[in-house]
Amino acid sequence: MDEKLARIQELKKQLLDLGYHSFQIDSIVRDIHPKGDLAGLSAEQQQELIETLTEYVAFAHKCRGKSFNK
Repeated sequence: MDEKLARIQELKKQLLDLGYHSFQIDSIVRDIHPKGDLAGLSAEQQQELIETLTEYVAFAHKCRGKSFNK
């Protein structure tokens, strides 16, 4: 598997573990590529998706940290 696609899968799993639902993650993917299939992504779209998913993971961690620090 391509490194970028493997990274995308890893980030998707992290989001699932952080409480996101599959349909939410699919929506994020469709924002980058309307067909929603990872195989159809160009290298630029793959990179954009990696950056976007990374931001969502960071946001989820930040939110979790705030909710646990109360």
